[in-house]
Amino acid sequence: MTVIATASRPESKQWVSSLGADHAVSHETFVDDVRAMGLKFVDFVFSTTHSGQHWLKMADIIAPFGEVGMIDDADGLDLSVFKSKSASLHWELMFTKSSFNYRAASQGEILEEVKALIESGKMRTTANRVLNGLTVENLRAGHTMLEEHINVGKVVVQL
Repeated sequence: MTVIATASRPESKQWVSSLGADHAVSHETFVDDVRAMGLKFVDFVFSTTHSGQHWLKMADIIAPFGEVGMIDDADGLDLSVFKSKSASLHWELMFTKSSFNYRAASQGEILEEVKALIESGKMRTTANRVLNGLTVENLRAGHTMLEEHINVGKVVVQL
């Protein structure tokens, strides 16, 4: 699979490349950037945040019968923009299995598989900054990093 990641800053583009992305394109111009690579469509889109800002662009670039995965909300978004392409929309929510007591044991199996992938080096966390101690100072520092868009990856406050 060829992976095309979106990133806005040079350090973010370098980071997604270090994680294994084959290409890094701008959040704002990703449709044009992907088409400049000679691709008319992509088979899969995975959106982690701000899907609403890119909703119509995702509908434009997804291939017929493509698949869109999301972890954020789609409140107020028109799902019908994907209908003409028969695209599938998938949501992931960490607490679905526990909320509905649905195959709860399989969550442990998934976590064991993720652990093995991390230990083997085939997968790594997106946590790029760890602040030790659940303190007011660390919460302020972490929030400031997010507000000022100076961090690359995720900020973790560890107990």
